[in-house]
Amino acid sequence: MKRIGILMLGLLFCFAVTAWPQAQPQTTPRIITYDAPGAGTGSGQGTGPNEIGPDGSILGSYWDTNNIAHGFVRAPNGDFKTFDDPVAAAAGQSTYSYAMNPQGAITGYYLDGNLVLHGFLRTPNGHFTNIDVAVAGTSANQGTIASDINEEGMIAGGYRDSTGTRHGFVRDPKGAITPFSVPGAATGASTFFITPDGLTPAGIFIGIYYDTNGVPHGWVRDPRGKITSYDDPAAEGFGTELEGINALNVISGFYYDSNYLCHGFVLTPGGQYTSFDPLGSQCTVPDAINIFGAIAGQYLDTNNVWHGFLRTPDGNITSFDVPGAATPDQGTYPVGINSMGTITGSYVDTNGANHGFIRLP
Repeated sequence: MKRIGILMLGLLFCFAVTAWPQAQPQTTPRIITYDAPGAGTGSGQGTGPNEIGPDGSILGSYWDTNNIAHGFVRAPNGDFKTFDDPVAAAAGQSTYSYAMNPQGAITGYYLDGNLVLHGFLRTPNGHFTNIDVAVAGTSANQGTIASDINEEGMIAGGYRDSTGTRHGFVRDPKGAITPFSVPGAATGASTFFITPDGLTPAGIFIGIYYDTNGVPHGWVRDPRGKITSYDDPAAEGFGTELEGINALNVISGFYYDSNYLCHGFVLTPGGQYTSFDPLGSQCTVPDAINIFGAIAGQYLDTNNVWHGFLRTPDGNITSFDVPGAATPDQGTYPVGINSMGTITGSYVDTNGANHGFIRLP
């Protein structure tokens, strides 16, 4: 995200709803599809974006014909740069890119020859630095995952210890790593994790943990290390997940009802929850929120087809599909939205392969 002063944050908070419609061109949205060079075309292969920057640059991963993952950056003009962590490349293993800050620094994780996970920081000039939490496990499917990076170079992520239990960590711009655990998280293979698109410029970040009954709860960690648990009151104990947070500390997420159907919500810094669902949804999953409070995500209709949606700051919801993707075996899955309202995500074709898309406002 771009650096924003305190006064500007206040102005944006007051005027986001009215400013958003004025900033949008009054034209029909256009959808562009794309594929990273070298992406496979078989089931589970293809192109998977993770986020879109203020300038329209897109970060993601692609899977080749050998089902090995590689990182990519797509420039606004459509040019691609692909990359691999050198250790992963030497071992013939995957590199997963998760997040990129405005300066072009990228974070994610890779697998070594023993299938141990290691986080990485890739500088704008292409230099890689390994990120490993000292107490992370060293067996297959254990290790460190770096999930997000802000403009100051702070990195948030998670790690799996020798028992397979997941914990969180934060790495400051100088490289010091602080591991932590969320109070109330159960031990086991699926306790909690950091969500991508969950770290603000101020160093506040969000995540999810699971209690001893397997119920998910949201949490927010402030820059001083204080962790606060969050549950939408409408969930009534069935579970809440936080998915995105913007620079104004407005959070998007979803909760489960008594029928285990999921519903989207917006949570303000003052603690007010506002639930929402696109028309005909039986499961709403907000995935990303921009500085104005516009939310992009996906929902499942009653025919079990996934569609994309955009919720504007005034609460208006628009459904959309990549042409040809609206069938039960396919679907449209937005993952990121920038300040201009440009959305990126993926869709699945009839072969089960993934492709990237851009929805222009």
